[in-house]
Amino acid sequence: MIKPGLPFLVQWAMKCIYRYIILVLFFSSFSTDAQRDLRKVENNAFRTSEILEFKVHYGFVNAGEAKLEIRDELKTFGDRTCYHIIGTGRSTGAFDWFFKVRDRYETFLDTEAIIPWYFKRNIQEGGY
Repeated sequence: MIKPGLPFLVQWAMKCIYRYIILVLFFSSFSTDAQRDLRKVENNAFRTSEILEFKVHYGFVNAGEAKLEIRDELKTFGDRTCYHIIGTGRSTGAFDWFFKVRDRYETFLDTEAIIPWYFKRNIQEGGY
């Protein structure tokens, strides 16, 4: 494969390329079916249309509100059906004057495997 008379650097580069090709062919020969199959989990913990609302207190002062919601509509990522879950948090009352919080978290959670496919965070806390 290597021809005599070629510069050393060219011969070395060709050997590296041949080794790389052999490694790629070797590792690509393994089956990846196990990586494509996702687990299936029976979900009894939550379902669509559920809403959890929380009030946050610091002593007797209302400090904030938080809300976790699983939307009615199911979204699709690739060929997987997903829950659209939104969590929001905000400061209220006197706390809002000193440290304003406006947070929003979104995730798309696989309905069968209960794993996240997408996560988005938009947080605004104290002017940042």
